[in-house]
Amino acid sequence: MDHWVDAGVKTLAMTYSGGDLFGQLGQEATTALAQKAGIDIVLSEAHDPAATDFTPLVTKVTDAKPDAFVTWGASSSS
Repeated sequence: MDHWVDAGVKTLAMTYSGGDLFGQLGQEATTALAQKAGIDIVLSEAHDPAATDFTPLVTKVTDAKPDAFVTWGASSSS
């Protein structure tokens, strides 16, 4: 995340797939790295990977006005 700090990133919004290890570990690792880099996480929210409408989640991200956004997720298709 040093390159994010170098680029002026001070705030981060993050979403992750809830209920699976990939999303959970991605969220945990990103949180730890952001804290170490001094980046404030302004939103950290789980989402349902099977959802078809992410409008409410995207609205929360834009309302948080982060400098950067990251999402952790995997396809739920079978």
